[in-house]
Amino acid sequence: MQLNLINGDRLPSTSDYDINRSIEDLTRRLRDSGANWRVSGGKRKKEMGLFLETEICYLQREIMWRRCREVHHQNYLKGLQKR
Repeated sequence: MQLNLINGDRLPSTSDYDINRSIEDLTRRLRDSGANWRVSGGKRKKEMGLFLETEICYLQREIMWRRCREVHHQNYLKGLQKR
């Protein structure tokens, strides 16, 4: 199974749908490696698990920041309408 990672340079222009799909794929891959990959696997399995967790974290953080910017933008627009 090949990993389909989002290039960091393309991340700002990648759609939320594609990011969420990538998160789902990476999460599925991590889950398929077994629940105890940290302790039961070899070095390579542990490294892959940590890599997958890190990629998932970065993508989830991107989605979180997008939601935060969206809320702030909506509040900004509401402030403009009150003027």
